[in-house]
Amino acid sequence: MDRFSDSDMTQLQVEVEGFKISLQREVKEIIQTVTQTQPKVAEVVPVTQTQIVAVNNETIEVSSSTGGKEVKAPLVGTFYSSNEPGGKPFVSVGDTVKKGQPLCIIEAMKVMNEIESPYDGVIKEIKVQNEEAVGFDQILMVIE
Repeated sequence: MDRFSDSDMTQLQVEVEGFKISLQREVKEIIQTVTQTQPKVAEVVPVTQTQIVAVNNETIEVSSSTGGKEVKAPLVGTFYSSNEPGGKPFVSVGDTVKKGQPLCIIEAMKVMNEIESPYDGVIKEIKVQNEEAVGFDQILMVIE
């Protein structure tokens, strides 16, 4: 009986010379639940140029060499000149832009951040190529 108790068997029947013994153990199901907790992820909010201007006054500077105002990258990411691959660029050199008009997109961590013009003017120079990696505070464009 001790061997039966110590084993994983739930039922045992033995018959020897007309003597029959049957042992049966109650099966208890153990249900184990495992819960996984997902680490909380900070909510990602797209950054616009106007938000950056309010936080960092050095984002827009007057360029002494070009005479125009520099539009700098507010975050690290990938520069896109249009909103779809092969699409028409938001702006080109010589285009007149209005304050709040989209200039480009910077993708960071799979989030598309639309960069808007901080003021009215004419695009004098675009300093980065489409799909180029850009760093924080890197000059993207010069607006005159």
